[in-house]
Amino acid sequence: MKKFFISYSRDDKHWAYELWRALRDRMHLDVWIDLKLLPATDWWLSIVESIEECDCFIIVLTPKSGESIYCTEELNYAVALNKPILPIMLKNCASPKALRHIQYENATGDVPMGDLLLTMSMAFNRIQTDISLGKYPKPTSEVERPTEPIARDAASLYELISQAVRSPRSR
Repeated sequence: MKKFFISYSRDDKHWAYELWRALRDRMHLDVWIDLKLLPATDWWLSIVESIEECDCFIIVLTPKSGESIYCTEELNYAVALNKPILPIMLKNCASPKALRHIQYENATGDVPMGDLLLTMSMAFNRIQTDISLGKYPKPTSEVERPTEPIARDAASLYELISQAVRSPRSR
């Protein structure tokens, strides 16, 4: 595996950035996170393209990520592309329907980052084996790229408005 993608709620960005730095600096992995977005880029297109290019999709599970229209759309697209997914439960919450059959890594409480990285490394090895065994074939038909999510309820509308008034690096 060469490229990774991290999906998370903006409320958990500090922890997600810490995870990104640990994966980058300690494990020397190429990990995409929206912190890499440059000014003047189409941020949603950049996210979609990065999901397409990733070899493993990491999602940080929290109540807020479960409510996030962006995290939901990112996850659904990764599932549609049949990407290997590594869910990390940061805060207790219901697992998204798309992940009901996938075991998550528990990072609730005070799990040391080194312990989490060790477990993730073992998961990456398992995923790599599964890839070599053909368990993640590319979809047989073309998957339509998702458009930027549109708010349908008050919580999503708040998220959408918050996104509009912040830099594209915040989500």
